[in-house]
Amino acid sequence: MPGHTEHTAVTSRQAAPHADIMPSDHFDNIIVLIPAYNPGPEIVELVQTLKENGCYRFVIVNDGSDHRCNHLFEQLNKIDGVDTRIHKNNQGKGAALRTGLRFIQTMAKGTGVITVDADGQHLPLDVVRLAIQAGHHGNDVILGTRHFSENVPLRSRFGNKLTAFLLNAAYGISLEDTQTGLRYLPPDLLQVIVNLSSDGYEYELECLLAARDSGFTLKQLPIETVYIEGNASSHFRPIIDSYRIYKSLFRFSGSSVFCFGLDISLFSVIFYATKHVMLATMAARTISGVVNFVVNKSYVFDNAESGKAAREGGEYFTLCLVNALLSGGVVSIAQGNPEKSIILIKVLVDIILFFFSYHIQKCYIFADRKRSLTRRDMAKTSNRSLLTRTFDLRSRNSS
Repeated sequence: MPGHTEHTAVTSRQAAPHADIMPSDHFDNIIVLIPAYNPGPEIVELVQTLKENGCYRFVIVNDGSDHRCNHLFEQLNKIDGVDTRIHKNNQGKGAALRTGLRFIQTMAKGTGVITVDADGQHLPLDVVRLAIQAGHHGNDVILGTRHFSENVPLRSRFGNKLTAFLLNAAYGISLEDTQTGLRYLPPDLLQVIVNLSSDGYEYELECLLAARDSGFTLKQLPIETVYIEGNASSHFRPIIDSYRIYKSLFRFSGSSVFCFGLDISLFSVIFYATKHVMLATMAARTISGVVNFVVNKSYVFDNAESGKAAREGGEYFTLCLVNALLSGGVVSIAQGNPEKSIILIKVLVDIILFFFSYHIQKCYIFADRKRSLTRRDMAKTSNRSLLTRTFDLRSRNSS
């Protein structure tokens, strides 16, 4: 059963970045992962504060930062418990996260991960609170969610609102903060998301979708909203990165608009000629469906594998049949009204079916099933993960 979204019972607390935090043992089975591209001194301060308050294992990925940042990474390397991975060239936040996650799987398989941004927007207090929640909900994905008030920079506020709307409309996932970099990722999820291919900010969205599709619950923990100098340190490019995040949705929209226009045109011609709603609906949907399948498979979802065409074709045209029956059935109820009213009703019904169809095609028909791992599949490795975690804890205690 797909995962769902929940809110934790914890409320956000006001805190200064350097507020005293009670030492915590909730990091015992957690590694903090920080992807860093041209970071400021805040990253050293963050690691030092977290280390003073219970966190003792860090993986930091230098994603091709400028040489002027070398002294910061040198300081980090001197801190006990810090492992640094280096990209010679900037590859993107997704690539940096994936590099860190793969390294963590190698060094400490069966360990949960908290990802933290390097720009100082995540307070140490909130990282600790996230670790505490992970202690209670270690098999869930927990997101540190910010509140986007009037004080938040317009670029960030608008981007998050748009992303939240599209994520809910296209995938049925309701989140207050879709772009948060403060996340707890349970051990069993890592083996799924290390195989995702995106390199940029879209990787974080793919992680959410993979978690949901694999049956994980998405929980939300309110955190302090911090923007330093109007979020000037952010490397997020609103137009380019937004397109990359929702590339398939934008392409699907273009394909659907074209085929929608083709479908409505064919429906209108056939309906005016026959005066039969269901006949016009089925004929128009069949023709536009063939065109839409070819475009979606080869262009929208970048799925050029010919070996799966028969299965995908069968599933796709089953979806088309369901859509056609729903569309035709609902519109048939209005038969007897003026012809223009019937066409308008069909347009409204098909807009609703648009989001339903996108979700089914994206997550099921054209999905890369080799990368999809269900909770039942993960259960096969749960004993091995438990033994690994137990061995790690005993080794640490004995040392």
